[in-house]
Amino acid sequence: MDFWRILWLWCGALLVAIVAIVACVRWIDYPVAIMFLNASKHAGPIGEIFGGRVLVAGELLLISVLAIFRLRNGNLPELAKICLVACTTSVMAYTLNYVVLKFVFGRQNPAAYYQSHIAGTFHLFRGDDGSSFPSGHMMLAAAFLGVFIRLYPRARIASLFLLVVAAVAMVAGDWHYVSDLIAGAFLGLTAGLMAGELWLRHIARWRSQDGLAKLTS
Repeated sequence: MDFWRILWLWCGALLVAIVAIVACVRWIDYPVAIMFLNASKHAGPIGEIFGGRVLVAGELLLISVLAIFRLRNGNLPELAKICLVACTTSVMAYTLNYVVLKFVFGRQNPAAYYQSHIAGTFHLFRGDDGSSFPSGHMMLAAAFLGVFIRLYPRARIASLFLLVVAAVAMVAGDWHYVSDLIAGAFLGLTAGLMAGELWLRHIARWRSQDGLAKLTS
């Protein structure tokens, strides 16, 4: 696909995401959060099991195992290579979110907001690990699945379904606002689709060079 066409499509998607986020912050986030305000008290153990650090640790472990396998055997199966790309992209997106974006936007998660009753939606440049915008879990999942969406078109429906299920669970557990999830999904999918596209171009270039080497040998 032509670079400029991709850029225009991405800019259009960005505009739609911004409009959706603004609309959710204005009309949807807080009424929905109030509906599930007490859910976090009962979902605490689930939050710990599927905590961001736990998921990242699992991905880092998989990356280490695949790297060791690659060093020992000299190669990896195609699916294993794609998993390596997906895990690396996912961890990078999650790290960017927690190191930079959450600090920049400084939005309290629903439970903390309604307990403190501090006025204001975003507290710019005063965020921490507990800030909720964008959703780190959604960035993590969307970046991972975005790679598979780009490389395996038949997996798109299943991948998007998993993201929707994860989003509903995070809203129902009172961990995130709807707008947090939209932002996390957009950024994560951007990273995943970009990584998938770069991997496709890498494979095409490698095959082209391999074919040329065979012709000249």
